[in-house]
Amino acid sequence: MPGGMWDASKIEVAALLKHNGQRVGVLPMQYAGTPSQFTGTWNIKEAGLYEAIVYAYDASNGNTGVDRATFRVR
Repeated sequence: MPGGMWDASKIEVAALLKHNGQRVGVLPMQYAGTPSQFTGTWNIKEAGLYEAIVYAYDASNGNTGVDRATFRVR
């Protein structure tokens, strides 16, 4: 949360998006109003296999977290 132990206003959070293995963009994410929750919107125009690699980065100390999710759109 903003101003908290891990100040959400100082952490860069984004998702690197891939479609069928090809990078299609970067989705910046914003604090969602609940601790540890971030949100963003991406308009999916094609069916297929998608991958989102989500990272959080604190430039003040180098702390970084990353996770990955895959999903299919029909």
